Amino acid sequence: MSEWKSAKYWRNRPLDERLKNLRVPPRYRSCSFDNFETTTTTQPLVKALHKWVGNMPQNMEEGMGLYISGDVGTGKTHLAVATLKEVIKQHELSGLFLTYDMFCEMVYDSRDGELPEMYGEENLLKYTRRTYDVVVIDNFNADRVTDYMIKMTADLIQSRYDTQLPTIFTSSERIDKIGGLFTQRIASILRQSTYPLRTAGIDYRIGGLDAGQ
Repeated sequence: MSEWKSAKYWRNRPLDERLKNLRVPPRYRSCSFDNFETTTTTQPLVKALHKWVGNMPQNMEEGMGLYISGDVGTGKTHLAVATLKEVIKQHELSGLFLTYDMFCEMVYDSRDGELPEMYGEENLLKYTRRTYDVVVIDNFNADRVTDYMIKMTADLIQSRYDTQLPTIFTSSERIDKIGGLFTQRIASILRQSTYPLRTAGIDYRIGGLDAGQ
């Protein structure tokens, strides 16, 4: 079994190592705010994301993440990766990018103990729950939902909520639909611990992160 590494250990790694540890898939590694095709419609959303990155000390203190929803192909993954990379560059924090599919695979692969060697870190699932400062869960939809995965998803969300670690979700489903897809408990936690954003261009009012403020 590999040695357990603390949150402080992951935060104190050099920047290039922290960026590599994000595990962003090759297709999305070049994603940034600079190469996102910003339009009049998406500009308020991009401004809100920049504001969230700038507010990271407060977000870490309050455990406030993001819930980015919108139709397929509207740039949710691109913006989530860009936001995660900016957080790591601007603040001494650790992070991780996971698709919800990959999270499901990790859960099933870890049922007999630690994760297999192919993951490169047998404690990866545990770090995702309680150690990495900012985690992206991309494509958070109900395609692979079973009773077991609902339980494990609730455990992930509850663990990060309890330890006040911000999580960035992307989904084709609005946040008010999550209770019907998963559970009302999961939906309640997401409403309390994320700022909801839409890539469609009209729903950017997110309290203290309102891009107009």
